[in-house]
Amino acid sequence: MTANMPILEGVKVKVEVENGVQMEELKLGKIDMLNYLRVQLRNFALDIEGVMVEKSKERKPYTSQEKYQAMVAKNPLLDELRKTFDLGLS
Repeated sequence: MTANMPILEGVKVKVEVENGVQMEELKLGKIDMLNYLRVQLRNFALDIEGVMVEKSKERKPYTSQEKYQAMVAKNPLLDELRKTFDLGLS
């Protein structure tokens, strides 16, 4: 849950979580965190809310063709080099 900074909107602190496990951990620690923050900040209207955010995972290239396509996406001159020297994929 430390991957994303909490967002303060008025008296509500929004914490972005990526999955249900993190949401449950936030719910379990919410009371202790709120007790500490409310006393330290002298703001008893403060609240913490978990917001579910989906992170898209990029699939890693597996086959030689997929690896080649990923390298060409990073450097298009690689394809020109392959054509110049008439190279093929194995």
